[in-house]
Amino acid sequence: MLPFDAQSQLCASLAEKSVVTTEDTVDERCAEICTQILHSLAAGVSGVKIIPDTHVAEAGEKMKGVPVATAYIQDGKVHIDGITIELPQQLQPPTDIAPHELPYIEQLLRAYADALNKNSISSSEVDTLPKRYRIDFADQRKAYYSADNVHRSAREVFENGESMFQDLKDDAYEGIKPTFWKNYEHGYARLIAVLEKITNTTLDKSDLSKVRGLVSNLEKKGVCHILVNDGTIESWVFDDETV
Repeated sequence: MLPFDAQSQLCASLAEKSVVTTEDTVDERCAEICTQILHSLAAGVSGVKIIPDTHVAEAGEKMKGVPVATAYIQDGKVHIDGITIELPQQLQPPTDIAPHELPYIEQLLRAYADALNKNSISSSEVDTLPKRYRIDFADQRKAYYSADNVHRSAREVFENGESMFQDLKDDAYEGIKPTFWKNYEHGYARLIAVLEKITNTTLDKSDLSKVRGLVSNLEKKGVCHILVNDGTIESWVFDDETV
């Protein structure tokens, strides 16, 4: 493997030839270029031309899948097998809770109430909670929206994006299920244990995992909240909890 400085210089040189790559992918891209050259020479073609990674998808164009493991995210675009597709604008948590957030928000607040020995906590009371819960609330909303962005991107970039995201959810649930069903002191402890588990879980079932930079730890945590939204996880709190 080349030193980082050499990789950066090589990336810059390739960029001048309209070949987009990064330090992480430059080795593979150079191998592809060498393959192009060898195939052309074998076919007796002179004046070999490098095929640039600059095809920009037309409006509505979608990929059928992730054909190579060197797909990556850069500058708000997904680069896959020589095709560049613009990703949808990243959504940020709004000040007010949106209707589609209500299921996971309700269970999140229920987990806080369980830990604080309260009957219930409303969203309007979040600002009165201890600091750790106020910070956690903001973090969980950020994670949810990050995962929702992946869902939207999958639908807009891939023809089978919905099934790819479903595979991601299925794989995530299988990874966290043993941790989820353990006994805990309260529901918030279960939530934290599950979030720690998911960040150490490899989600290889979905081809979305091949796109480097798309599904990080933050998105993995957000998938857990989407599992609450769709009813796969009913609640973080077990009424018959025994420790």
